Amino acid sequence: MTKIVKLMKSEVAGSKEQFYPETHVQGIVGLSEFVSGSVPLGVASINGKTGEVKLNYADVNAAKSSHEHSEATPETAGFMSAEDKSKLNGLSETAGISETRANELIRNYTVGISLETIKEEI
Repeated sequence: MTKIVKLMKSEVAGSKEQFYPETHVQGIVGLSEFVSGSVPLGVASINGKTGEVKLNYADVNAAKSSHEHSEATPETAGFMSAEDKSKLNGLSETAGISETRANELIRNYTVGISLETIKEEI
């Protein structure tokens, strides 16, 4: 670890004050190489590419910006597996109730509650 040392000077009156010395660019080891860019900094390559790197979708295993999936069917996968599509299709067949019928049942249930029933419940 770098040890930081404050530079202090003694004044005529006996007090001590911190000071900051001036230096020249040649007095800083490695500065000219750093400024000129000959000292490599940061990342030297990305995915095997050097220089100005522009990555495309394949470089990072991403999908193309414009791509399509076929519709899923019970036989062929698309955005979902064929098995999941088959299950989803089966919901309307096996549930035995349509949205309209569900709304009727809810309406009948809520209308069928009388004030007397509520009082008995309490």
